[in-house]
Amino acid sequence: PFVDKVHEITASGIIMISAIGNDGPLYGTLNNPADNLDIIGIGGITSAHQIAAFSSRGMSTWELPSGYGRVKPDIVTYGDNIWGSKITGGGRFLFGPFLAS
Repeated sequence: PFVDKVHEITASGIIMISAIGNDGPLYGTLNNPADNLDIIGIGGITSAHQIAAFSSRGMSTWELPSGYGRVKPDIVTYGDNIWGSKITGGGRFLFGPFLAS
C-alpha cells in the first residue's frame, strides 16, 4: 500500500524527496521510498566532499529484470557532524542528510 501511495503522489505531479538511509557503507543498502525511480533520493557527504560512511547507496531494483537499475543517491548534501538542537536544550552532533530550508 505504501508504494502504491508513492506512485499515486508522484503521478499527480508532486515531487517527492526522501533520505536514502543510513545503512552504508555497503552497496545495495537503499531504503524505501528513496529506492523508487520516481523519488529523489538524498545521500550524505562529509566536509571533505566524500560520501559519508553511513550513507546508503546502490542500484534501484525497480527496473529489474528488464533493466540494470539506476545508481542512487540522486543528490547529496552535508550529513556528517551537523550541529543540531536537543529537545532538552543545548545542542548535539547529528548524522544523516539534512536540507536547510
